[in-house]
Amino acid sequence: MFVKFKGVFGFFKKSKKSKKSKKSEKSEKNEKGKQNQQNISESKFSDLENEKELLKKENDSLRLEIDYLKSTKSQEYSDLENERELLKKENDSLRSENVSLHSQLIIHAGSSTESQEYIDLENERESLKKENNSLKLEIDYLKSTKSQEYSDLENERELLKKENDSLHSQLIIHSGSSTESQEYSDLENERESLKKENNSLKLEIDSLKSKKSQEYGDLENERESLKKENNSLKLEIDSLKSTKIQEYSNLENERESLKKENNSLKLEIDSLKSTKSQEYSDLENERELLKKENDSLRSEIESLKSKIENASLKKSQEWEKLQKQELSIKKKKYKSNLDNLKNENNKLKQIINSDMDKKPIFQIIENLRSEAAKYQSALGKATNYMLDDYDPNNKVRLSKDIETLQRKLDEFSAVKIGIVINESNANELLKEYDISEITDKIQYKTYVKAALQRKILETILNDTSSYFNSKEEKKFDDLEKLTVLEVEKLMELIQRFTNDRVGNDDVTRALPIKLRQQIYSILGNRGFAHIPDENENETENQFIKNLLDNLKNLMNSIRTVKDPKKETKFNNMAPDLIRDIIRIFFFRLKVEEPMADEPQWFPSKTPVDPDIMTGIFDEEEFQNLEVKICSFPAIGYNMKEEKRTILIRARVYVD
Repeated sequence: MFVKFKGVFGFFKKSKKSKKSKKSEKSEKNEKGKQNQQNISESKFSDLENEKELLKKENDSLRLEIDYLKSTKSQEYSDLENERELLKKENDSLRSENVSLHSQLIIHAGSSTESQEYIDLENERESLKKENNSLKLEIDYLKSTKSQEYSDLENERELLKKENDSLHSQLIIHSGSSTESQEYSDLENERESLKKENNSLKLEIDSLKSKKSQEYGDLENERESLKKENNSLKLEIDSLKSTKIQEYSNLENERESLKKENNSLKLEIDSLKSTKSQEYSDLENERELLKKENDSLRSEIESLKSKIENASLKKSQEWEKLQKQELSIKKKKYKSNLDNLKNENNKLKQIINSDMDKKPIFQIIENLRSEAAKYQSALGKATNYMLDDYDPNNKVRLSKDIETLQRKLDEFSAVKIGIVINESNANELLKEYDISEITDKIQYKTYVKAALQRKILETILNDTSSYFNSKEEKKFDDLEKLTVLEVEKLMELIQRFTNDRVGNDDVTRALPIKLRQQIYSILGNRGFAHIPDENENETENQFIKNLLDNLKNLMNSIRTVKDPKKETKFNNMAPDLIRDIIRIFFFRLKVEEPMADEPQWFPSKTPVDPDIMTGIFDEEEFQNLEVKICSFPAIGYNMKEEKRTILIRARVYVD
């Protein structure tokens, strides 16, 4: 372009030199031609300027149209995306409803209402299918509409490009003077700027087109995926329908068979009742008559005895003889009547036995009743989980034993008279339970004692739990650990046996619970007791010795006992205290059915609840109180339910 412009400029320069060499007579003619050419150039410049302005306006209009198109398409895509999300949610809802229906059909197979549920599910599936087809048509329409809009926009851009090229060629042809060259240069620059801007707009349009095409592709893929999922759900529903219809048919056939069998049995029983009812009525009447006669004879004998006893000793020997004769006659008569009664009873037995031979179903019933009576007592004992009032592990006696343990713990953790507190270690212990420094000496000792009780319990419970859960090889006689492990395995095996073997008896189902009750009752009675040696001398259990060492180190770090008698007393208390804690928390709480829940500790700043807590506070005005420290846990059954049973309330200290 620059070369062409330079050539045109050189042409004008040569033209001026040639004009100077021409004759004067031709000067006027040349001036007129030049003036005409200038007028023509100015006119063309004016037209070109106007076309430039029009082109600029068209570019502005094109930019506005693109912005509008972008905003419009964004909104349309947003709407389309929202519809897609709604469809996706509906599919998820259908999927969850399908799962729910599947589970309901399995549980409640046989009910008439499920047919209606199938119809509703089928209608909803057809509705969803129609909605998907409608959405597909709408997406296809949007794709065709947007494709046409993009095509129109592309055509308009091509026309604009052709107009710019045409203007460029006109600028080259009609450029004339040096002044005009500058204007042409400006126009050329502006044209180039417009061209770049058009190219930028073209790139933006292409980018928008590719982006929307990708979004349409993604939406189309997701629509196809949803369509496939709907078809899969349809197949699953059809499969469920066919399966359940077959199950319904089988159940209906079985029900009809049972109904016929019941009707047959009912007719047989009615026949037996009608045939034998009269015979039983006659026998019953005869039995009542014999019973009345026997009662009459007994009353007569009693009357005679009374007369004999009340007779006067002064009666003569003859009178006594007459009385004896009369009595002898009466006895003979009674004996005769008694023999008659025996004969009648034997006849009745023969009749009854004869009747029973004729109706074996009654004999079977009697045999079953007899057999049931034999096992009823044993079965009651085998399936009864309740502990009697004399069992040491029932709730009342266990609660009293826990209260006794609390008193022993209070006495063992004393920190007042004759005892010096190691304040440094005691303060660390208080911090462990979120208790800040306390200036009052009485309160300080109270909280140290409470924290020490909590630490004693946690130390023994944690060490014992680690002992039972440890997989190390035994280093001493740990019968308790082996017993617990074996009984847990045996209970698991029995439970598997109950579930995996066909049968329906209460004894098998009750055996794991009864086994647990018996074993933990034994452990609660003799667990970790002294061990006799060959000379029948008793030695302390090795595990208890280990816990004694840990407990001794804990107590010595918190307090120093100055009184030797108290120190001896504490040392003597320690083994039994450890044993009682282990037996109650690890064994005896597992005897009741159901077992007690895990002991519940309450952290600092827990709101006070008098239903499960006890301490020095007014149980009617506790709303604003908070727990400072919990020294003994709450123990009970079903603690997280409304109908809970509290065996022992937690001991707490409040601010």
